[in-house]
Amino acid sequence: MLSIFERLRAAIPTATFHPPASEAQIVRVERLLGSPFPDWLRELYLRCNGISGAAFGDPYLYPLETGNEHSLLGQNEYFRSEWDDKLDWYKEVDPTADWENRDIRDLLIIGRCHTINWAIEVAGGRQIIRYSLHGPGRREVLAEDLVEMCEKTEAEQREIHEKHYRGRQPYRREAELAPPRRDIDRIMDRLNFDATEIPRKHGIRVSPPWRVDRAISQRPGETGELYILHGGGMSIRLISRDGNFPFVMKIKWRKAEPSCTVNKLSQVLARIEGAQEEVRSNQRRLGVVLRIWNQDAAPFDDELFDMSEILCGRDDRRMEEDNALGA
Repeated sequence: MLSIFERLRAAIPTATFHPPASEAQIVRVERLLGSPFPDWLRELYLRCNGISGAAFGDPYLYPLETGNEHSLLGQNEYFRSEWDDKLDWYKEVDPTADWENRDIRDLLIIGRCHTINWAIEVAGGRQIIRYSLHGPGRREVLAEDLVEMCEKTEAEQREIHEKHYRGRQPYRREAELAPPRRDIDRIMDRLNFDATEIPRKHGIRVSPPWRVDRAISQRPGETGELYILHGGGMSIRLISRDGNFPFVMKIKWRKAEPSCTVNKLSQVLARIEGAQEEVRSNQRRLGVVLRIWNQDAAPFDDELFDMSEILCGRDDRRMEEDNALGA
């Protein structure tokens, strides 16, 4: 019979399996948490001290200790302290709940994917259970064991990756530390510079919310460059001849796709900020966005606009075509 380590290696071969933990490390973490590990988890840690998913590096199995909260010890200490500090508040919110059967100390958080914490029951559990600090009573079973959970997650991640990156790839300029040479780089730098001004949340700096992909679904002979900006709850497309102004700027807004030609950085930033304000206000008023989009627009460029229609049409059809997957 295969061990859980061997089953995981077969099920998720592209994941990263970290070097094994020692018996002394396992005993130390068990003692600090007051929770002995089930035999299968102890066996797994003796073969690998953590597993990272292939697509986004999510911790399918936390390392035992890292010196910060990104470890099995750190995560469980954090959630247990939060439980102790906020239990009275939880009881006020839901006084009829059976709180004795909702204690986080009955669980051991062993991994995570995105914002979903994976836990097992301390008393020898194998089932992977969803745990949320803000929904402590919701013990939804996600999978029968860690192997099934990882298989399901890897399949979902591959689907997400294909949907996002088919015909696209992340855009990086040639030298991250060098001054921007092209206008698309100046736009990226300015958007992410502005993002660093966001106040710290719970003492942690919020990551810049903007990322940029480049379309790679063009056919031989198709000229121009298409960039897709993601951030602030929006997706914006910028089309240019060579990555420099002028750009045709497009945004999907409800069933419409407002567009205009821009020829300087301030015009791009003003339109993005104006659209963001509508998203933040939860109004999503198309009329306001159209006014913002067309205010002080650059002269219309027939050739560039036709190019944008071809490139955006190709990007719209990227899931239906045999396009490459970006790295």
